[in-house]
Amino acid sequence: MNRLLKTLVILAVSSFLAIHSGKVVAETENTLSFAIPPKYDYAGPFSDDLAVIALEGQLGMINKEGKEIVRPYYDRMVDAKGRSLEVDDYFTNDYWIAAYLADVMGLDEQMKDVGNPANLFSEGLAIVVKNGLFGYINRDGYEVVKPQYLYAGPFQDGVAVVLTENGYGFIDAKGSIVISPEYKGTYMYQDDVVLMITQNEQTILFDRKGNELALFNEELKLSPYNEGLALVYDRNKEKYGYANPKGKLVIEPRYDRAAFFSEGLALVQREDRVFYVNAEGKEVIELMDSSYYAETGWNWDPYIDIEPDNWYYNEASEMDPFAFQEGLALFVQDGKYGFINTKGKEVVPPQYEQAAPYRNGLAKIIFDNKYGYLNIKGELVVEPQYDYAFQYEDGMIRIVADGKAGFLNEKGKLIAEPRYDENHYNDKIPFLDNLRMVSLEGQFGYIDKSGNEVVKPQYNAVSLFMDGMAAVMSDGRVGFIDKTGQEIIRPYYDETTLSFFSEGVAVVKVDGKFGMINKKEVIVLPIKETFEDLYPVIDGMAAVQVNGLWGYMASPVSVGGSPDPYIVFAIAGVMVILLVVAGVAWANRRNRSSKNLYNETS
Repeated sequence: MNRLLKTLVILAVSSFLAIHSGKVVAETENTLSFAIPPKYDYAGPFSDDLAVIALEGQLGMINKEGKEIVRPYYDRMVDAKGRSLEVDDYFTNDYWIAAYLADVMGLDEQMKDVGNPANLFSEGLAIVVKNGLFGYINRDGYEVVKPQYLYAGPFQDGVAVVLTENGYGFIDAKGSIVISPEYKGTYMYQDDVVLMITQNEQTILFDRKGNELALFNEELKLSPYNEGLALVYDRNKEKYGYANPKGKLVIEPRYDRAAFFSEGLALVQREDRVFYVNAEGKEVIELMDSSYYAETGWNWDPYIDIEPDNWYYNEASEMDPFAFQEGLALFVQDGKYGFINTKGKEVVPPQYEQAAPYRNGLAKIIFDNKYGYLNIKGELVVEPQYDYAFQYEDGMIRIVADGKAGFLNEKGKLIAEPRYDENHYNDKIPFLDNLRMVSLEGQFGYIDKSGNEVVKPQYNAVSLFMDGMAAVMSDGRVGFIDKTGQEIIRPYYDETTLSFFSEGVAVVKVDGKFGMINKKEVIVLPIKETFEDLYPVIDGMAAVQVNGLWGYMASPVSVGGSPDPYIVFAIAGVMVILLVVAGVAWANRRNRSSKNLYNETS
């Protein structure tokens, strides 16, 4: 085989090996072009074809074509949950993305003070702020309500609360006044009743169309409604009663203390008697040891101002530990806690030092300073033996014993012995998609809801699962695993703030250079020095920073990123064979030609 043939074979094999190495580069002209050129100071994630951008401290919105639906003009925006979105040294792009991810994963409590730029619109309108005044824009960027209010809330069932110098009121989606903004306080209910407090302390009930339902004089103060009834406090008599949504006093003010209704019953006190009443005011359950209840802050405080920020009133259980939950309520006798049912029958005798209302079929109790759980029948399903216990929304329970953490399932069954590190920073992180991160002697892994170690603790750090994959870090290098624990992409890449898969691709960094890979580790966006920062693909677009400014690139997959690596391997193999065959044929032909020429001239 002559030198040229050897060269062809080496080139062919080298090409195959380069492709087969797992770092397949699909570099097209499209992949390196910007869908929206970098020109903004900040850029948020796209949602429903719109994204928030910022320039010189002002916020605006663009679409995926780069058109400024709202030019950078507003000082602040407010998301659909009432959280502020602004630009300063604290609220940067990282916080915008973190708020978005927290909402997506149901962890919004972890970012409750930061607005989610992908969740601005409430019933088609978004709150904007200019020079301290609030207004609304629609998805076309049109100012439906020009900034003019001192405060404005998200729309709910066609109306939103606003505040002027004269007071609170309500407007509709066209900006028309529904309830004149002249009231001292307000509250909007789930049962279509709006409570307004006048400047002279009268209370007026309206429906959402602005029709007056009832008027209470200044002697009576109403709470928010719960289960169709509001507490009424008579300032002259210093007594509590209840009113329905039409303003009728269904239970005259006659109690010294009173709580919200929950599961059809409310706890009240009259003189030295403490008992539950039903919605008709009939006494149904009387409790003993009234002195204890007299010292406990379980009743509604009529002197708390009712303002739009005080929306927690709707949950009776948040204010009243003795509210009925799942058919049972706490009671106290001789300083010990037990449970009764709605008939007043004692289900759990008073024997515990502390107890909490039922949740997901279990109630937390403390005995001899140890935590345990009762089931709905009052049976002890978890013996008091733990130093701490916390129940998640899905019923799973985190326990701590001797400084080590473990887990119980929703029925109180032990699934993971307390052997893991007690990390307070992730106490409130629940099981997501059946998996939860754990750590053992500083190394992280995952367990499932059966307690199986899907991934044995072996990594320096791990992320939550996104798009079926989780980032893991080993010796300062980042890789990715799937939900079976298989290491799909070995730890090779530099650590980044936002290492996770989204829409099939993940941002990676090598020697300070950013790029993107897919789940088969094919490089779909070349790792280059071009990018100072690069964010994950969200809604088909990725925010990217170049020369200090932010723009967007379309998902490299959606613009014809890399082909499937197995197809690439097959093509590469064929290329090798074709190159070798062609090389051999060409060499043989050349040899024959040379030989003929020699024979003819010899």
